[in-house]
Amino acid sequence: MNLLRFIELQNMNTQLHRLPIPIKLIPFFIAIIIPRLIPNKSLVMIIELSLIISCGLIISAYLRAPRYFLDIILTFLLLWIFLSILYLPSVHPILFFTVYIDQLIYWISIASTFVLFLSTTSVSQAENFLARLGIPYKYSRVLIVTYNLIPALYNEIKLITMTQKARGLQFSRNPLKRAVQMIAILMPSLFIALLRAEILEISIKSRGG
Repeated sequence: MNLLRFIELQNMNTQLHRLPIPIKLIPFFIAIIIPRLIPNKSLVMIIELSLIISCGLIISAYLRAPRYFLDIILTFLLLWIFLSILYLPSVHPILFFTVYIDQLIYWISIASTFVLFLSTTSVSQAENFLARLGIPYKYSRVLIVTYNLIPALYNEIKLITMTQKARGLQFSRNPLKRAVQMIAILMPSLFIALLRAEILEISIKSRGG
């Protein structure tokens, strides 16, 4: 759930939040296209690492969410280790990590810049931006509704978590036990997500969508 912390950060009112969306998207597009523009891998890695460090400093110091950025980095590292074990069982995970470290840094740079964009862009800003681009409302509505559902589900998950803890649920430090205990959070969350999707579908159809 910590990976959805950007929803809370959207509510801040800083100079960064008030920047136009095209400017806030620049680091994200740089992270994507830089390997295709520069053939020198070492220089590409330096630029990508600079983007990661810059986003980390902004999220940690300016938006005051250092734990959030650390969770993103740790999530990518754990996924990378899992993939190395899953797809290349004959290769040692450390060797896999060193051989493909440039790809890992590439994806972390994309994730960092995109999370920074999400953390500083509200639903209303995204809706106004799509409208200025001239995108028909029936197409932009799907994106906006999806984007708008994330905060609602995030708040529901937080409420379910607090309710389950009030009923005596205590998360274990053991990762395996903790994963099993998360079922008590995920099952009600899944039910609420399906219920919200059904209500949303009825609402859109009633408006002629």
